[in-house]
Amino acid sequence: MDRAILYDMVFKLRKEGLKQVKIAELLSISQARVSQILKKTVRDIPKWGGHLQSRLTPSEQKQLVAYLEMGAEAFGFEGSVWNSKRVQWLIKEKFNVSYHVHYIPCILRKIGYSRQKPKVVDYRQDESKVAHYLATTLPSLKKKR
Repeated sequence: MDRAILYDMVFKLRKEGLKQVKIAELLSISQARVSQILKKTVRDIPKWGGHLQSRLTPSEQKQLVAYLEMGAEAFGFEGSVWNSKRVQWLIKEKFNVSYHVHYIPCILRKIGYSRQKPKVVDYRQDESKVAHYLATTLPSLKKKR
């Protein structure tokens, strides 16, 4: 029997309220196979991700960009760095809209921001020695083409 037809029959029988054991008997397949088909196929399940309308209007998104450009210090935070928790607080405070903290980076990407990681620099290094190394030693180590 064709797989697509089998899957359709299993789902139709299940929708009618038949138990897996009865479906297996009617279609002459094992109960385990019926269970696999029902688990594998995700028909009649609404697709939630990716199509939800934003709770922030386009004008609110523009206003959020303006707030972010003002810097975190303008809103009472120490340091000018925005993180997800701070942006979550800002959106809740200014627009009365709440998002999960894990969704904040998605919102920031939509409005044109990207994740930034500070460059790690050893506080003990001498900048003049680093500049001398970059100017003299490093070029001689690079491959000549």
